[in-house]
Amino acid sequence: MPDPVPVPEGGWTDETIKDVIYINGKNLELPCTEDDLGDGFEIVPDEESDKELEEKGSATYELNYCGYNVGQVAKEESNKISSIYFEACESETSHNVREDCPDIPFSINGVTIGTPFSDVKEIMGEDFSDKGESGLISFRTEHFWIVMHNIDDKISTIKVFYH
Repeated sequence: MPDPVPVPEGGWTDETIKDVIYINGKNLELPCTEDDLGDGFEIVPDEESDKELEEKGSATYELNYCGYNVGQVAKEESNKISSIYFEACESETSHNVREDCPDIPFSINGVTIGTPFSDVKEIMGEDFSDKGESGLISFRTEHFWIVMHNIDDKISTIKVFYH
């Protein structure tokens, strides 16, 4: 993943935040296609979600990386991915992160699953502080909404919504 860039003067905007979202070493621009996610990623086929996509114009699908469930994507009518949600691979019996799960090659300005929660504000700036909501960071621009959670002072989920 690329090294973090300094927080832009005046804060993050749609233009500056989209330039620091990376997956598989490439810039990810939402909305995107499944191919844009790169090697190792697979959107799990789901007949119920397909039906919902057809009837309602949007649906959520499970997202796998190298055979592990690592989150979800939301697809729109055009079959474009409008949001992506990553979570630490958890053991089926506890909330502990599975040791055998591969690192997810996704970052926002260098922040990934497993980044110390206390480092996020330093990397992303004041806009990415928890603002009094312990364990939760929520940040919006005109078209992006980014949410991060932590478990044991490490980022455990990253959600990026594009609208």
